[in-house]
Amino acid sequence: MQTRRRSLELREHSTLRAVWLDSEDVEALRASPARLDVRARADGRFDVHAKQIVGTVRTRQVDLVIRPKIELDGFLELLGHAPWLARLRGRSDLGTWDDFLPALAELYAHALKTALRRGILLGYESRREALSYCRGRVDSLSLGARRFGVIPPIDCEFEEFSPDIELNQRLRAAARFLVRSGLGSRTATAELRAALDQFASVSDRRFHPPLRPLPVDRRLGLYGPAVDLANLVLSSASLDLRSGAARSVGFLLDMDHLYEAWVARMLREELGASKDIRQPPAHRHPPKLHLDFDRTVKLEPDVLWSPEGRPSVPIDAKYKRGTRLGNPDVYQMAAYCAGLGVRRGVVFCVDVDPGHLRLRNGVEIWVRRLSVEGGPAARKAAVQREARFLAGLEGTHSSGEAPGSLY
Repeated sequence: MQTRRRSLELREHSTLRAVWLDSEDVEALRASPARLDVRARADGRFDVHAKQIVGTVRTRQVDLVIRPKIELDGFLELLGHAPWLARLRGRSDLGTWDDFLPALAELYAHALKTALRRGILLGYESRREALSYCRGRVDSLSLGARRFGVIPPIDCEFEEFSPDIELNQRLRAAARFLVRSGLGSRTATAELRAALDQFASVSDRRFHPPLRPLPVDRRLGLYGPAVDLANLVLSSASLDLRSGAARSVGFLLDMDHLYEAWVARMLREELGASKDIRQPPAHRHPPKLHLDFDRTVKLEPDVLWSPEGRPSVPIDAKYKRGTRLGNPDVYQMAAYCAGLGVRRGVVFCVDVDPGHLRLRNGVEIWVRRLSVEGGPAARKAAVQREARFLAGLEGTHSSGEAPGSLY
């Protein structure tokens, strides 16, 4: 008899109290990348507490949906400015969070179907195989040391022109995940299965975030938005397998990472620190920062604003709400300032009361509120206001395009 599935939902940083879960579902939820805190109660039920991870986790009997606190418009704004996706920005046909995950499967199925109309792309892939004939470069060291000159086989390294390239492997992996997750409609699932048939000669490869950027190739444009959507799926998907069966399936997004990427990208655009915001000039590299003289304690601020002729300003982006900045966040910014040898730092929060902290060591920390809600015009105005604030720190002024660098 098939077990009836249950749907549960809660918002980020909130608790779902007194729910019945069996031991297998409890184990799967605790092991999921959602970082859920599942605690047993005295009556045998469980409390489930969510952190900043939003999305969907599907176990054997439960569909758990973790919603963001911000409106869907603001969520899509964050998502659209992530480094690995830009084409969900401005999606006006997604009205509620309930529409997002099924719509993502629909979008990817349509994008993949469109991309494959011209056929699957081929490319050169490096291979190393033991062959009965010479091809490419012969590994003479292996031939002498391992095979003692006995041939065949011959260890060869060569370039193979085939569809089994990483780009196609990513597209296949994303389609396979969406089929197995059951997030899409029957039509979308059927289209994804048809696409998988076209990828029959492509290796089944598992990808784990963070994804490395694909090599620059003008042919990427031939696949259109399918590449961006595949990267989104692979960056956010999780599949927990045990004994060949799916114990849990998740599609999860870290709101902290999305907010950090949005703040950095929007400030970079507004301050004019780079003409190409996706790829900063090759001759500029963010300096490597360390807190100690032996260079063992690394410091990695989210953004580093370096106005010409002025000390650098470390900037941190925190997806936090409340009346004040937490002590750990103050300590972190103080460490950034100490590592840089500067006396000012800025922390942007999604919804925290603005403030100005003056520490006893002379460091000043500005806490600024930079919300993603209120619509495109309000977001644009908020980013412009904060860019002017940064440009005006200690007499740093902006005239058209702000001088300096933003990493």
